[in-house]
Amino acid sequence: MIVAEDGGEYRALDEALSSTGVPRIRVTTPATALSHASQSVLALAIVTTGRDPAARLDLAWHLRQTPGLETLPLVIVGPAAVAEQVVQMSNLLRPVDFVPTPCDPRLVALKVDSALLLYRANLGPTGERELARQRERFRLLMDMASDYAIFFLDPGGRVVEWTTSAQHVLGFTPEEMLGQHADIIFTPEDRAAKVPETEIEHARLHGQAIDERWHLRSDGRRFYASGRLVALLNEANDVVGFAKVLRDTTEAKQTELRLRDSLERFEMLADNMSQLAWTANGAGERTWVNQRWLDYTGFAREEALGEGFRRTYHPDQLAHFDELVAAAAASGEGWEETFLIRGRGGSYRWFLSQVVPVKDEGGRVVRWFGTSTDIHERVLLEQSIAASEGKFRDIFETAYEGIWLIDEHARIEFANTRIAELLGVSTRDLIGHRQWEFVWPEDLPQHQRWFQQRRQGHKAIVELRLRHRDGRAVWLLMSAAPRFENGRFAGALDLFTDITEQKRTQAELTTTEARFQTFFELSATGNAIVDPQTGRFLHVNPRYCEITGYPAEQLVGGMRFIDLTHPDDRKAEEERFKRLHRGELPVVIAEKRYVRSDGTIVWVHLTSTILRQHDGQPHRQLSIVHDITARKVGEAELLEHRWQLQLAVETAGLGTFSYIHETHNEWSDRLKQLLGLPREATASLDLFFTRLHPDDLGRIKRQIFDCIEDESHTHLALDYRVVWDDRSVHYLRALLRRFTVVTSDGPRARLVGSVRDVTSELEFNTALQREVEQRTAALESKTRQLEEFCYSMAHDLRSPLRAIDGYAEILQHSLPEPIAPDAAGHLAKIRSSAQRLDSLIHDLVAFARVTEVALELQDVALAPLLDQAIKALHPDLRAPKSTFEVPSPLPIVRGEPGLLREVLTALISNALKFVASDTRPHIRIEALSASPGRARIEITDNGIGIAAPYQKRIFQVFERLRDAGSLPGTGMGLALARRAIERMGGEIGVRSEPGVGSTFWFELPLASS
Repeated sequence: MIVAEDGGEYRALDEALSSTGVPRIRVTTPATALSHASQSVLALAIVTTGRDPAARLDLAWHLRQTPGLETLPLVIVGPAAVAEQVVQMSNLLRPVDFVPTPCDPRLVALKVDSALLLYRANLGPTGERELARQRERFRLLMDMASDYAIFFLDPGGRVVEWTTSAQHVLGFTPEEMLGQHADIIFTPEDRAAKVPETEIEHARLHGQAIDERWHLRSDGRRFYASGRLVALLNEANDVVGFAKVLRDTTEAKQTELRLRDSLERFEMLADNMSQLAWTANGAGERTWVNQRWLDYTGFAREEALGEGFRRTYHPDQLAHFDELVAAAAASGEGWEETFLIRGRGGSYRWFLSQVVPVKDEGGRVVRWFGTSTDIHERVLLEQSIAASEGKFRDIFETAYEGIWLIDEHARIEFANTRIAELLGVSTRDLIGHRQWEFVWPEDLPQHQRWFQQRRQGHKAIVELRLRHRDGRAVWLLMSAAPRFENGRFAGALDLFTDITEQKRTQAELTTTEARFQTFFELSATGNAIVDPQTGRFLHVNPRYCEITGYPAEQLVGGMRFIDLTHPDDRKAEEERFKRLHRGELPVVIAEKRYVRSDGTIVWVHLTSTILRQHDGQPHRQLSIVHDITARKVGEAELLEHRWQLQLAVETAGLGTFSYIHETHNEWSDRLKQLLGLPREATASLDLFFTRLHPDDLGRIKRQIFDCIEDESHTHLALDYRVVWDDRSVHYLRALLRRFTVVTSDGPRARLVGSVRDVTSELEFNTALQREVEQRTAALESKTRQLEEFCYSMAHDLRSPLRAIDGYAEILQHSLPEPIAPDAAGHLAKIRSSAQRLDSLIHDLVAFARVTEVALELQDVALAPLLDQAIKALHPDLRAPKSTFEVPSPLPIVRGEPGLLREVLTALISNALKFVASDTRPHIRIEALSASPGRARIEITDNGIGIAAPYQKRIFQVFERLRDAGSLPGTGMGLALARRAIERMGGEIGVRSEPGVGSTFWFELPLASS
């Protein structure tokens, strides 16, 4: 076996090939490779392309031309970019196979075993036995590749061998698959498109076919996989079958789709949200604002970024804003405050600004995200409420109802004079006491249940008995409402109306009247009885008082129902009730506005009827009202949101559409413009399909109809091209959402979405990608030239240095005795300087290789490497002149064996060198526990130690704390060790005390097992 190589690939490739157990011959130049090929008995040739693919492919061709090697199995190893060149030369190199780098040991072993099987099968009876042995070993290797599905096909595409790994990934058993055509694992749409046949034909012509697509498991589930179909050739270069390798990459594909969907949803949400939104960098400079911010302020986007946004804040508040920003930058915490922000017309409105930090893994703020919510009306309302607080307190104190305010523990926080009078005590006797102390004992359990209901947010209008100071029961009507602060139950407000007299009167009322009164008082609707002649209130329930904001005694004390009606609604109200009184209407049903006692507006749904006497004359007017303010506000907000959404869509240049079967198909004018259609065009799917580019028609049709027929397809993103009548091509991107609606024909799929033109965006991205690729290629070329120059210079410099050292040595031994002391000293200095410079160049090249070579990390046992490092020490540094102590077993870590050996050698050599002349070196190497999943190795010596100011410098290139002539070395060992440990994902450091010794340590991840 010949391995021709010129780079760092050999080490990883050699370890991958070690599992085959076949002897290997390693050569480094094309000439020596051809020499071995002509003189050795070979079973396989492996050529690595390294950094000169053209030269290596030329070597492969020359090997194929060597007599006796025309049919020798040949494997080429190299980056994916070389694969196409190998395919183009396959007719000249057959039989040939290709392995991409970095090498997967299992894939290399599979390729080598398959090639050796073909070779040994031609060696007669011995070959047949070897073939059987290799087949069994090959099968075991394939069965261990549990994350790959590997199986073999005959020339017609039928399964002839089904491995355990294929059953593990695809679910089919060998009995189910042997003899079956392999297209059973393809999706129906791929089978319809003849994808399996196309793939086999491509592999037959080019040696292999590579794909990424959806496949089917035995239970019908789909999974996304990357695959390779490789043609198997006999010695006559005829295709005798195929090998298929699949790897499940579904999770990566789904992650990619979710990320794309998340980014698109964020862009749509951010530009269409009702708040003003923005982001800033860690220094507080604006980096992005949403469309709503631009619409409100009238700024262009470039004006809003950086410090331009400050012009929108009220000048009187800028200083406070800067204080908040500075405090947030210092603490790393968000903030919330209200500000006046100027709109497009120059007027200011109140906004609630909320800012939160976005931090990196280290806790550093890298971005700020802020939103500003319009609360102008709410602020004005709060100001109005604050101004009226004194008035309400007077009303509270002088109210006819008894009122107390209780906390979450049922303690009375405030009580007005009226409730104190009802109980025969002073307000001081109430405040601080729990309300249970004043409840009639028999009513206490029920009263406590009512309090628990208020904790849950329920209001209560109940009759109960409280205990008077003289011991008698006082009947009261209690209207109780819970209070919440920041979402937490904070107590309740209870209103008490004295109904003691009413209770005595109720005993004389009939059962019907009692039921009517109870219904009237406890109804969740506002109820009122009005004198039809005067329009004055005769009786109202508490709910009616809550809706209107007036206490019952004020309403019944002389107010008319028309006094509550909004001035703009009074004329229509009077006309309706005139008709009701005349009998022209049996009932009045209307939506109207009341003006509450505090001046605010409340919308109500009113139902009124007339109760007449026997002679038909109006006797009483009964009115029932429902508070529908929330519904009206919601309708207004919905109307505003629809307008905002329409404005956002028009501003963004989006076309919109809605589709329900062919009975309901609507397009916006902008969408017709994007499709190159006139405004009068009638929307339909058929018309849309006629505008699609021929190459996109089948795909888009299939995706749309799949979405219509499958309820699970709730979202769909489409990129496609349309062709206008002038033959110009335009690129469009659509975001589509599916709903199910019920029509007269049953459930139907409804599709709604938006479309935008991305032609200029794609053209820009294409140009940018082309420029990036050109610059990357130029940079890589220059880097390769520089590396080749450095290695050449290192080689050229070392040759004359070795000549200087050699001639100086000859002079030392050739000069006649005795040699003058000065001459001997000069020759010694010449040799020492030449050797030191040679070592320095060698260490620089080693440092460069550690920095640049690609690493293949693996599980590495440290104990054998430590033995190798100690045995490789200079004889003057090894035992018995030095002692080593390893108190506990060393762990297995993740790393690269060669680099770890060099690290151990450098650290141990360093520890042995820097020891006082009268001290015997003693080294202690032990493993300690570090953070979870990591190991810490410490190497402690009894040397001269390192002062604190120099402990960081010693890991830098060329840094030495001693004179260059006092001790050997170039100052590169610790720098190389640090670079190697960092490249393997670890850390390195030192603790030291002058005159006591030093402890060098490094940390690496533990083995994967």
